[in-house]
Amino acid sequence: MRRRHNKIWPSARGFHLFGGNEQSRVDYQFVVKRSDFLALGDPREVVLSIPSEDRYIYLLDLVISYVSKEMRFDEEDTEQVNLAVIEAGTNAIKHGNGNDPGKIAQFRFRIAADKLVVFVKDCGPGFDLEKIGDPLSPENFMKPCGRGIFLMKALMDEVDYNMGENCGTEVRMVKYRNSRKNLECGA
Repeated sequence: MRRRHNKIWPSARGFHLFGGNEQSRVDYQFVVKRSDFLALGDPREVVLSIPSEDRYIYLLDLVISYVSKEMRFDEEDTEQVNLAVIEAGTNAIKHGNGNDPGKIAQFRFRIAADKLVVFVKDCGPGFDLEKIGDPLSPENFMKPCGRGIFLMKALMDEVDYNMGENCGTEVRMVKYRNSRKNLECGA
């Protein structure tokens, strides 16, 4: 399978990521409007929509790298955001959308002066948060899954879920520029 080169570059109207796959003929585009919103304290938003297939997670990684650079996150915060968002994206693709390439996983990154707010939305039936087992309990140690939500909560400053009837699940995660979790750890 041959892939076109994927990269983010500035243009007169914004920042673009173009690409596609000749075999699947699935194309994607991500655009960020160029502005001085960050300097003014108003948020700006980056949106990425991808088919629900694991092979598109690398695009998410590219966008997270771009957003982390825009936020001026240090290496530790960048890795924390990367792991949490990829975990949420994998959950949306695998559990929410059932790896159905006809369903879209949507990622919105709201960049503000003091924080990054990430929204991850799927098209699935939702789930009961109370039924998710505690990954730290002995009966769950050897299970191959079930740690994603725990990790997201450990790595991000805020994690909320909005589950609508038959309209999917939306995860909202927040990472502050001077993360309270890092301050609590003495970083």
